[in-house]
Amino acid sequence: MTTASLRRRLPLPLSQAVPPLEDDDLLAEILLRLPPLPSSLPRASAVCTRWRGLLSDPAFHRRFRTHHRRSSAPLIGFIELTNAVEGITFHPALDGPDRLPRGRFNLNTDGLGVRIRILGWRHGLGLIFVRVPCQLLVWDPVAGGLHRLDVHPEFKLHYHPLEDPISGAVLRAADHFQVVLVGSSCKQQHRRALACVYSSETGAWGDFVSTPFPSTATIFDHEPAVLAGGCLHWQILTASRNIIHLGA
Repeated sequence: MTTASLRRRLPLPLSQAVPPLEDDDLLAEILLRLPPLPSSLPRASAVCTRWRGLLSDPAFHRRFRTHHRRSSAPLIGFIELTNAVEGITFHPALDGPDRLPRGRFNLNTDGLGVRIRILGWRHGLGLIFVRVPCQLLVWDPVAGGLHRLDVHPEFKLHYHPLEDPISGAVLRAADHFQVVLVGSSCKQQHRRALACVYSSETGAWGDFVSTPFPSTATIFDHEPAVLAGGCLHWQILTASRNIIHLGA
């Protein structure tokens, strides 16, 4: 064995070893384990320019989300439809320094219409129904985006916005969202369940779907849809409780 090969096999002296926090790969692994709280990454970014560079890398953000995907995300607050004057208000739930200011994600509903109701939340998007003039709002409170959609024209022909229950769900894909709307026709005789799907990718509603529905049945619109097994499920109130599901 040559002297050169022996030299390659010998470990570096402790005086020449790289300190753990000077190794970018090791430092990234440590920072990945910061708790998923609003203040964690901003506070760590303030340590120095090098840390800020690591934490601002989009690849690190993806790894951070993946690492904490199975852990319980903190409840930063809740959003409430207070009344027509105050609109939709954000109420913080965390203590400082993670506490977001009250009203951080407020939505002023003045001028949007009357008889507004929140249909549900999913993937960071809110779905809001405006009974008059029978429209839907898709709200992204973090990005501040608000999309206004007219209800499918066929849906309007069979549905009375002030009398019949309506429900829906919003789903977010990579760079677009989908809105699923369900309801029932207002006629007691020949009553039908109604459904249609909107895609922001195409900017249009898909096919209008209608199927026979028990005359005494009604969609339970006080609870949001449940997403399970690739299908959305809504509860139906009849003599015995049932569900209606809509899948791909």
